Amino acid sequence: MDTKQSFDPLQMTLAGVHSIAASAGTGKTYTITTLYLRYLLETECRVDDILVTTFTEAATAELKERLRSRVREALDLLQSAETIHEGQEQVTKKRADQTVFHLLRDAGAWETERRPDIQDRLQNALLNFDHAPVFTIHGFCHRVLQELVFETSSRFDIELVTSQDTLVEDVAADFAAQLWTTDDSQVADWVTLDETLWSQMRSIAALALENPDFPICPDHSEWKNLLQSTLLVQFSEQVRTLADDWRRHRAEVTQLLISARENDWLNRNTHGREGQLEQSIDFVDRLIVRASPDAFTIGKDGRPEAVQRRLTQSELKKATKKEHKDHEPCHHVFQQLDKLVEQAVQIHQHRTKIITCLLSHLASSTRVKAVLRKQQRGIMSFSDLLNQVDRALQASQGPRLLKRLRDRYRVAMVDEFQDTDPVQYRIFRRVFQVPHDAADSSFRSFIMIGDPKQSIYRFRGADIHSYLQATDETPTQHRHTLDTNWRSDKPLVDAVQAVFASRENPFLYTSIPLPDVEAHHERRFSQRAAFEICLVPRHPAADKNKAPGRDQALRHVVHRVAAEIVAQQNGRQTLSNADGQTRPLVPGDIAVLCRTGKQLRMLQAELAERNVPAVLQTDESVFDTAEAEATMHALRALTQPGNLMVQFNALASPLFGQNADELESLRHDQQRLSQWSERFFEWHHLCGARGFIVAWRRLLDQMKVVTRLTGRITGERQVTNYLHLGELLHGQAVAMHAGPDQLLRWLEGCIADPRLRSDDETQLRLETDAAAVQLCTIHRSKGLEYPVVYYPALWHTYGGADAAWVIARLDDDGRPLEVPEIDVGSDRLEARLQQDREETQAEDRRLLYVALTRARHQCRIFWTAVRDASDSALGQLMFDGLKGNESDKELDQRLRQWVESLAATGIEYRGLDTMATFVDPGRYHPPKTSTTVLDCRRVTRTELPRLVRTSFSALARHVDLADDLEIPDRDVASSDDASELDDPILDRQRVPLAEMPGGVQIGNLVHDVFEKVIRDGRRHDPDRLSAAELVQEHLQADLARYNLDPLWIEPLAVELTKCLTGCIAQVDPTFCMFDLPLEDAACELHFLLPVADHDRQMDARSLGSAFDRATDDLVRSYGARVGRVPPSRLRGFLEGYIDLVFRYQGRWFLLDYKTNQLGPLATDYGPSRLEETMFRHDYLLQYHLYAVALDRFLQQRVSGYRYDRDFGGVIYLFVRGFDAGRSPTQGVYFHRPQQTVIQAIASVLDGEEIQ
Repeated sequence: MDTKQSFDPLQMTLAGVHSIAASAGTGKTYTITTLYLRYLLETECRVDDILVTTFTEAATAELKERLRSRVREALDLLQSAETIHEGQEQVTKKRADQTVFHLLRDAGAWETERRPDIQDRLQNALLNFDHAPVFTIHGFCHRVLQELVFETSSRFDIELVTSQDTLVEDVAADFAAQLWTTDDSQVADWVTLDETLWSQMRSIAALALENPDFPICPDHSEWKNLLQSTLLVQFSEQVRTLADDWRRHRAEVTQLLISARENDWLNRNTHGREGQLEQSIDFVDRLIVRASPDAFTIGKDGRPEAVQRRLTQSELKKATKKEHKDHEPCHHVFQQLDKLVEQAVQIHQHRTKIITCLLSHLASSTRVKAVLRKQQRGIMSFSDLLNQVDRALQASQGPRLLKRLRDRYRVAMVDEFQDTDPVQYRIFRRVFQVPHDAADSSFRSFIMIGDPKQSIYRFRGADIHSYLQATDETPTQHRHTLDTNWRSDKPLVDAVQAVFASRENPFLYTSIPLPDVEAHHERRFSQRAAFEICLVPRHPAADKNKAPGRDQALRHVVHRVAAEIVAQQNGRQTLSNADGQTRPLVPGDIAVLCRTGKQLRMLQAELAERNVPAVLQTDESVFDTAEAEATMHALRALTQPGNLMVQFNALASPLFGQNADELESLRHDQQRLSQWSERFFEWHHLCGARGFIVAWRRLLDQMKVVTRLTGRITGERQVTNYLHLGELLHGQAVAMHAGPDQLLRWLEGCIADPRLRSDDETQLRLETDAAAVQLCTIHRSKGLEYPVVYYPALWHTYGGADAAWVIARLDDDGRPLEVPEIDVGSDRLEARLQQDREETQAEDRRLLYVALTRARHQCRIFWTAVRDASDSALGQLMFDGLKGNESDKELDQRLRQWVESLAATGIEYRGLDTMATFVDPGRYHPPKTSTTVLDCRRVTRTELPRLVRTSFSALARHVDLADDLEIPDRDVASSDDASELDDPILDRQRVPLAEMPGGVQIGNLVHDVFEKVIRDGRRHDPDRLSAAELVQEHLQADLARYNLDPLWIEPLAVELTKCLTGCIAQVDPTFCMFDLPLEDAACELHFLLPVADHDRQMDARSLGSAFDRATDDLVRSYGARVGRVPPSRLRGFLEGYIDLVFRYQGRWFLLDYKTNQLGPLATDYGPSRLEETMFRHDYLLQYHLYAVALDRFLQQRVSGYRYDRDFGGVIYLFVRGFDAGRSPTQGVYFHRPQQTVIQAIASVLDGEEIQ
């Protein structure tokens, strides 16, 4: 490739095709905005004529704002400077950019006849800038398909999906089902569909779908013929022969082998050690039982494991010592094992061919089936956007589409062009680069801007060869290079140049040179060298003659790096600003770059221990965090509020702040269990009534998550993740109209399967914007800059197992293929995998370049003795022939020699002599700053009472009962002095559910079933399910959640059906709950009543006196009891849920279900016993409070509502004893509170005196 020309954006010819190589820090974005302004000022182009693309949504938004700002800057300068001299003066005073001034001057902006036109252009550009075509490449293609529907043969009603993984999963599953689950499946005989193969199938299907035009090799046409092989039959026959002989001769063979070992005739390493022969004998035992070639495990060398071939005659022959060849163990069984091993290898090879063909077949099949399903569903993926535009350009309507696009866009500027791929380049090349109509003399320009040294996104499909090809096709005179570094100080620029120049061909491609770059800034950080290489000695406890493992070395280096950061901060070093002023170096000036989030989290914890603030910036997903797991358990508990096991799993997470002792004591505390159950039910109902996000924020608030966690080492990170997860779940709930059950399934899927995530939305967010050390992955740091950068792990290598497939982009001679191929197992796969490894190595070099060019003033690299360090990108530049087990002294010598060979003044080596004497500074002590002392207003109020949110259950628990009874709300198991009569004559009067266990879960189950049946009942008209069918259906569905013994399903279903279909005569002789129209019923109606305020508190005695106004003896006598409620418990808000509110014949009723065990007999649920229960359990207080809440609600919502006319009454339905057929009062308590009592209670709640 020819050498590029030094570039001046003010002198470049605007027309034609140009490539601009922009090394790190050389002002790429500034150049783009300068050229953009030139097009507006010097040509007839408007903003909608200039297409600008880049490669991420965030970068697009930033670039568009930078372009807008540059246009605004030019207009501001023109409007504020009436003459060219005034403009020059503003430049001199640094109130205006010199380049903008030159552009305006050269365009004649201060010439009388040109000024109005240029000013109008700039004003129109700003007015229309919202419509400026600044897109990602996918955004550009989407716009093309939307605006040019007929030219691209696209659809109007297409839906763009962010992921097609579900589609891939479906297609792959159908393919597998077709081949593996049919009765005559031959595939199942040869290949086991295990998790490894299934993972490969999904990957291949996704790859084929993402790259629909890439050929697939090898051809799969022979796969059916391969299934006809007789190898399996031959193997089975051989195993049967072996099995017969093995059973007859096993003892003889065993004695023969043991004797050979005891006489020391066999090689000790392979056969002579204790247990080796016994293991192989056990293998033969298993082999004849299993009788399958899968019993053999074939290694990478193409042979079974040693233990599996140890007893073959060939192996025994090799293992017999030379001096004892006459004593070689020989037996026809060993010869049979030789044959079996040989057959197993052949079967493995044959099976590999079958799998290869199946994967190839799957790839082809996926493309066909997925296209049909996408058409049926009306969906399109991001890759489809590119592929459809690419195909349209090559189709018969291509010339028409080309003309429309070239008429639409006269200028195209592609930012980050090094990250393009073959499809993207083909689109740009065809539309903007290749000459078309010779008669078309209109202005055209195509500019490709990028840096091949920063191409680091192969995993996203970026292809460096597309960039290199585009540059080669650009006219030599139009290849430019930005050669001034505006970011880094000169010593640092020279040091980075020297590091890469230390090796010939540092980027492993001769077509990617290391250009000479000059620094604009001199040294601005004088306290330390610009580029430090620090050797961290081994840990004192480490083996001096052995290189530590990577994890061990990382822990040691991280500890040292954290100490160095503290030392640098405590040293009160300073930086020079652009205006020459100095300021202290603060934590926010420091960044630490690593390859992985795990490395950064380790450092974050170490920094936190030293009081150094640090924030994490990685490409990792919030779904990979412990907070996602905790959120999943919490959401599961919200969906199953009656399941104690699920509740305990949620409570064990940091979200709820319960330690092990508290959880253990909770198991034995029925009252606290009931309280937690109430909370989960509250959040459950809130989620259903007001949406997930309201319930989630209520949970975080009540659990004091923010205040409790922010004081911890990683507390801000945890809180940020919880808020982020809540936002994602809320977004899913809104987009998919999802309830808590669907949200739980979605969250579980995102945690388990990364392919279901949207990368941009789920990426971890910054936990704080405070001045803190920036912990960032190298990939994430691209495009960013920091004053000082630390590198703890550039010695780390990142190898992995070879894939079973590869995208081949080069031919056998290393030349780019015109169309890449997907190779799933051809004869050339190994060579192509080697090419891929070399491509990875080259990208690692480029990643190193990106890392080392982020700093403005100083880089600090920490090296240590570790295995494979010389294989890292920096290690390859540093060393030749390093083994990995060198001592610290040897390593110190090699590093010192390398640094001296660089001959760069900005580089300093800190070796053992310096690093070994380092004194750990301990914790960071932020400098004290003088600030203006602010004084807040004095609080004149002597007491500021705390507002609380309380419930009926909380109130009832504080009633001072004379007999000190435990008071349940809905579900506590309580015998209530149940009748103990065992008279057989009364057995026939026992209630059917007398022996059914009580407790929280049964109550929750009953409430849940009633709610669902009432809501579902009217949805099936006219052929709705019966009440009994609905009850049975919901009980079966909720059985596991509430841990109900299946024996109780039938009797419980019968009794619940009675409650739903039985007549409640107190309402009307014909009324039953199941017949309620859906519009006349509200289940679990939530209310929040204000109780007094800061200035007033509710007087409990006044509340008691409100009941004194009742004419009903039971209610009036309750006044003395309720007066015992402490006043402090009744200030703030009263909250609750009414089980059922319904309207019948124009009147409003509230109904509460109770599952209390009042006794085994029907008489235990008669009127007198129910009145006693209502009194002792404070249900009288409960329903009066509920009535006040409902009365207020109806006054606000129902026009013309009057209590005396429209309020029907209160019903308490005791489920265990209800039997309308026996008596209208059996198990039913009914009362219509007096209006005077309700009004008096309302006044007391408001903190007013009762009139």
